[in-house]
Amino acid sequence: MFEGLSDQSRLDSNAIYLVNANGTNLKRLMTDGDGILKTSPFPQWSPDGQQIAYVNRLEGLIGGSIAAELYPVDRDGANRRLLMHVTEDFGRRTQSITGIAWSPDGKTLAVTRLAAGLFLVPLNKPGEPRLVFESQSAQDISSPVWLPNRNRIAFYSHGQTAEAGEFSQTSEVHVVNDDGSAEVTVGRSVVQSRFSQHDIPIHWSADGSKVFFPLMVSDPYGTLTIRAYVSNADSSEDMQWTQRPAYEDPSPDGSRIAFAKSQPDCPNEIFVMNKDGSGIRRAANDPDWACTTSTWSPDGQRLVLSCHFVSDQWRLAIGCSWRIFVIAADNSPTKLTPIIDRDALYPSVAPVPWENVSPSPRLGEVCHPARPLSII
Repeated sequence: MFEGLSDQSRLDSNAIYLVNANGTNLKRLMTDGDGILKTSPFPQWSPDGQQIAYVNRLEGLIGGSIAAELYPVDRDGANRRLLMHVTEDFGRRTQSITGIAWSPDGKTLAVTRLAAGLFLVPLNKPGEPRLVFESQSAQDISSPVWLPNRNRIAFYSHGQTAEAGEFSQTSEVHVVNDDGSAEVTVGRSVVQSRFSQHDIPIHWSADGSKVFFPLMVSDPYGTLTIRAYVSNADSSEDMQWTQRPAYEDPSPDGSRIAFAKSQPDCPNEIFVMNKDGSGIRRAANDPDWACTTSTWSPDGQRLVLSCHFVSDQWRLAIGCSWRIFVIAADNSPTKLTPIIDRDALYPSVAPVPWENVSPSPRLGEVCHPARPLSII
């Protein structure tokens, strides 16, 4: 699954596609008229890899309003069902859908809506969302992540205030039961800045006892930076700086971490290290490509990379330089060869064993602005 332009001459022709890991069987899932934006929320695989949930932005204004719709669809593009329709006044953006996450059993979607809160939407009862957490003090809500095989959901909130010309942003990470009980704040940061950290990647530990997340903070010199933190899921202790890359992707078994690293006079690269920070090594060795994100295969044996071509600035300027790559996670660094010759960004892999997917494994690509890179 990836987002890409169906018509290279039209920037508003973004659509969702599927492709096999070897680059074959490229299939467009969406139809003309769908409005798939290159911003969050991004399409999400169901736990069994058989469905995809996505948000469709309706074209144009309706009486001064804009609308968005939430759909699940089968992986072959069939059986599309409307679960939620949101309409709001143009320019207000208080009800916009900012994030979606599947429940572990695949029967419910956790949905965050900007200044409204966190909702649960059952797939068998369209149009009946249940409010789990209501936004407070004009905090924007995003980035829901369900704890695997449990009833807990982590999510992110942020809000900005201005006083005497000074801007302040408060960022928080929360955990709540799916019935709305036992809500706790596990991470919090307040910085003086006009900039906002709108959505963040949140990860649970394998046993569900800890939550990992990046937050924007001020370093001892007053410079804004993004750091990786860990906190107990029950908020029994203050969050702790991990001193690891802020944006990282843990392997399925949690033993290794893939991350992007920028270096002076070199393209951005993907590295892999053990979870304790040891054994750092370069995953690819190709100066023609700068890689910004990576995703693990379900068995942890391969990495799917999203990289852009840096040897030809004209190609970068016209938007035809992003490609998908699949490499072995533990082999020596290799030159990169794209699996398809078309734009695609930010890998998202179907969460089922590749050998069990017929006819061959499908990958997901989500096209959106690059996340900030961590410099270590």
